[in-house]
Amino acid sequence: VPGEIWSLLLVSVSVNNDFILNPTGIIATSDYLIISNLSRDTIFDVFDRYNMRHLYSDLVYGQGPNDMLPFRWIRPLNNNDFYIVGLGVPVLTEIETGSNMNVRKREKIEWEKDICQNIYPLSDNKLLIQPGKKYGEWVIYDTLTGEVVDVPEFPFKEFEKESDAFTMFQNRAVNVAVNADGNRVAFFNVMFPFVRYMDNAGNILYEANVGEEIKDVSDYFYEKHMYYTGCVSVGDFIFAKYNSKRMDSDSTSFQIWDWNGCLLGTFKVKSKVNLFAVSPDARTLYAVKPDNDYVFLCNLDSVMNK
Repeated sequence: VPGEIWSLLLVSVSVNNDFILNPTGIIATSDYLIISNLSRDTIFDVFDRYNMRHLYSDLVYGQGPNDMLPFRWIRPLNNNDFYIVGLGVPVLTEIETGSNMNVRKREKIEWEKDICQNIYPLSDNKLLIQPGKKYGEWVIYDTLTGEVVDVPEFPFKEFEKESDAFTMFQNRAVNVAVNADGNRVAFFNVMFPFVRYMDNAGNILYEANVGEEIKDVSDYFYEKHMYYTGCVSVGDFIFAKYNSKRMDSDSTSFQIWDWNGCLLGTFKVKSKVNLFAVSPDARTLYAVKPDNDYVFLCNLDSVMNK
């Protein structure tokens, strides 16, 4: 594990709070920074990501062909496109962004086995799905053959005590990254300093503790410390928000990983960051907080050039 932690400057850009109020999602595309707010009538705010000028707000909830159904997750695709995942239902909606936003495709997945908590498209016509009845664990679904393969189970499952469904979801929570080719998946555990890489068939490629040795597993269940609280896959890199027990209470730490399971470096900013995104060239980090009307920018050149 690289020992040096680089300190970077987080610069705030004031934005009229008519545009940002309790943001729920953020992504960076080739040209735009897109912020979602599920509590507003107009859901998406679009910014020029180079000068941070607000360009427009677009899309509302409704039943029309260019309206939004209830959703939770927003994730980038190629260029300026992104997709959203239906709330509790297996629906993927692709949206293209330019002078306005247009729903390009809305696909209902043929999945009737259980409620669908989350979905990630993979290569080879496969989907990574979190079914409700798996209580925080995952499966890989082949949309052509209908085959469902269980992802290797939660690594500390044998140490879990009997508990309610909500607690099991908390204990097993992971932040998920999928590489650009869709053939690799990385899990960053929330309640444990633990990382696992898999291929798109669910085979484990790499797994390890991070930063500390996990000795008494029961301590982690009781302490409820949250280690990984977000990750973003950008090209050859994964940026993971990591909170060690030794971290300053007023700072946020980020780890940079490659897709071979190598931890390349760690940097921190002197601020508590909630949601974040990274530009496609991995040179700028964008962040928002729920309690103010600022977008925060961090130049990553000094880290990525090392």
